[in-house]
Amino acid sequence: MKVVINPAYLFLSDFINNLPDCFESEGEVIYEGRNTIKRFSIKNMDIAVKSFKVPLLVNRFTYTYFRKSKAARSYYYAFEIKRRGFLTPDPIAYVETYKGGLLKGSYFVSVYDSASETVRSLMAGENVPDAENKLRSFAFFTAALHEAEIYHIDYSPGNVLIKNMPDNTYQFSLIDINRMQFKSVSKEEAYVNLARLSFSPSAPCYACFVTFQSRNVCGSGVVFSFPTLQCRQ
Repeated sequence: MKVVINPAYLFLSDFINNLPDCFESEGEVIYEGRNTIKRFSIKNMDIAVKSFKVPLLVNRFTYTYFRKSKAARSYYYAFEIKRRGFLTPDPIAYVETYKGGLLKGSYFVSVYDSASETVRSLMAGENVPDAENKLRSFAFFTAALHEAEIYHIDYSPGNVLIKNMPDNTYQFSLIDINRMQFKSVSKEEAYVNLARLSFSPSAPCYACFVTFQSRNVCGSGVVFSFPTLQCRQ
């Protein structure tokens, strides 16, 4: 077993080292699908633990010898996102288990952000308070991500958190971060990134317009065509 713990959270070592034994029977399920996410309350802290599905044999070999596991990528990418000035729940640890010398399972442990919610309702065009300002703030956030050379491959409404701040501004953070690229983002890649958000035609159109205006990609009088979000004059 391999365990890597953020030095700021060494007081959680006992819990983290015991994760492979307690994950199935303890904790509150908050998401269950291909992977499982559970919430734990340990030493007055709310903690999220994501258990990644056991990979296929070929991927077990790849993750053992050639590529970091999804849990390890989530952990290290969290530090890189923060280093570039953006938010993601604090990374606490990752755990890898092995069988027959190959990766069997992996767990990513982070702080659970109970004060934020996803942007699903906003992007679905629901009756969300102050929706226009939220969309505008989200669009500028997206543009800033791209300018900082942060490309979230799974940039979907469920993977961006929004929090109302006391000064009536909005704070955004990224989750589900095991598939990231840190590179220059072309305008075509930015289109694709925003297209993944397309629930309601009006919400992503507005977000796309503000995003590309802020990056000086499109001029005034821009028209966006759906579903591909092609930008044209």
